[in-house]
Amino acid sequence: MAKVLEMLNNSISVVSPEGFLDVQHAIQDDGTVKLITSYKNREGLFDPEAITLRIGEATEIFENGAGNEARIVKTDSGKEYTLSREDARNCTVSAGELKRKVAVGA
Repeated sequence: MAKVLEMLNNSISVVSPEGFLDVQHAIQDDGTVKLITSYKNREGLFDPEAITLRIGEATEIFENGAGNEARIVKTDSGKEYTLSREDARNCTVSAGELKRKVAVGA
């Protein structure tokens, strides 16, 4: 019985009512920045379609070709954005009710 309860307990995942948005960055050898994002919605499911990126005060959502030869790759759990370091310093990633400012060092 204890083993069954342990298995059930291990299968539980806690989900925030707002979801979970993770943003990481990696500076590439060519000087660009790759942002790696993932978003779990309030049901605990990955929802890459909900992720958007805005640069500066732009009202338009960032798309392929915007900025400095930027590129977006959609993955199963999120998106990967490749953009200039300048653009990466001034961007906001959002999904659902969550927003994250990106902090890229010099």
